[in-house]
Amino acid sequence: MVANMSQPDESNLTPEERIKNGYKHNNGLFFFFLLKPINDFHYAGRGVVLGAKDWPICWYRPKGSVTYRVIFADLSVQDMSPEEVAPLQKYVLKSEEISLEEIERSLTELRKPQIQSNACMENLAKFRGAKTQWALDNNAGPSAEPTLKDIVGPKRYIRKMPVCLMGGMYSLNRLDKNPSCSVPEHVLP
Repeated sequence: MVANMSQPDESNLTPEERIKNGYKHNNGLFFFFLLKPINDFHYAGRGVVLGAKDWPICWYRPKGSVTYRVIFADLSVQDMSPEEVAPLQKYVLKSEEISLEEIERSLTELRKPQIQSNACMENLAKFRGAKTQWALDNNAGPSAEPTLKDIVGPKRYIRKMPVCLMGGMYSLNRLDKNPSCSVPEHVLP
């Protein structure tokens, strides 16, 4: 299997689609650093283009599971038996091929203002969707203003309070206005 080693062309994506892609990348890096040796993690995604169908990026064994969870380049996930995972070993990079510099470059990417802005925009889009659902559920008019307690919580529309990576504070605002971040550049279209 040959993968296109270039970056995906995102020029035809909407801003919301770009934000969604950036958010997925951020979550992936945080996930990587939470894994333990017991998870038997394997990485095979260097140079693989996002969206390459049937190309495994990584797999690991969730705690207490007999199967492996395989994540593919199109960001689909499949649980597979150890026998099904065995042929994927040919794609694995040896530990000496993954350098600390490569990991640091990935983390540096996360610190770029555009990545941080994209993550915040994804949070604002979540707030907007949650406000819409709250309005429908509560038969609320355009001048109604939900509180964070109405929207965020274990049994609410958003389970955990989103965080702006640049330290901004969120305001939900009235239903007829978009939610906002105190960082001036973070504005929904």
